[in-house]
Amino acid sequence: MIAWMVYLLAVSVLLAVAARAAEAALTLHVRPVRYVWLAALAAGLLVPLVVRVAPAPATTAIVAASAPVGNVVLPDVSRSLLERVSVPRSVERAAFAMWLAGAVGAWAALLVWFFVVGWAPRRWPSNSLDGEDVRVSPGSGPAVFGLVRPSIVVPRWLLDCPREVRRLALQHEREHIAARDPLLLAAGAFLAALTPWNPVAWWLMLRLRAAVELDCDRRVLRRGADVRAYGTMLLGIAGHARSPALSPALNEPAALLERRI
Repeated sequence: MIAWMVYLLAVSVLLAVAARAAEAALTLHVRPVRYVWLAALAAGLLVPLVVRVAPAPATTAIVAASAPVGNVVLPDVSRSLLERVSVPRSVERAAFAMWLAGAVGAWAALLVWFFVVGWAPRRWPSNSLDGEDVRVSPGSGPAVFGLVRPSIVVPRWLLDCPREVRRLALQHEREHIAARDPLLLAAGAFLAALTPWNPVAWWLMLRLRAAVELDCDRRVLRRGADVRAYGTMLLGIAGHARSPALSPALNEPAALLERRI
């Protein structure tokens, strides 16, 4: 188990490097990049799992390969590298128990989180903002809340913003819903939670989160939004809004906001 965890971590690092290179290439060609990071998260689990459960390939036995040469015994070439690492069984059991407990705890926390985020808009009043049905919160948003039936949530202060700011903000959130970004982020979070001890998986999740916003910005601009007006809207909202970490939203950390601008 310990050796396999190290192997999984190494595979995740290689996939992260490959995903970063793929993102750069896709960005140059103005292509969506969010699926690259989701694929890296999934492959980081799938590749080690296949190595773990796949039967060893049949090999032809060679007597000389297992015969002693002087005082040295050559290893059996049919044994996998992972199986050659010797770890006490008690340590293996403890590592597996900690992994299982961490994954179950992370999944439980995510289920509660998404339930709370999906339920929260129900207690906020509904309103029609420039022809769009929205929920008006005291301060959260603009953001998309919910997975099955996502709804747009806007903060009360957005109602007093100029019409162009409101229009662009609503268009951004509509793009998130059309692209099913809430489900994409949920899938990435649950994949990362399967290996809660793996920092690379959580880094990939952060990159997926950023890619979701960058792709959404590109879609809005392709639909004819003015670049200067859109950038001004992002800057204006950044100073006010707050949104849940796993909800598609306009409000982002300063580093990501700089990339988006």
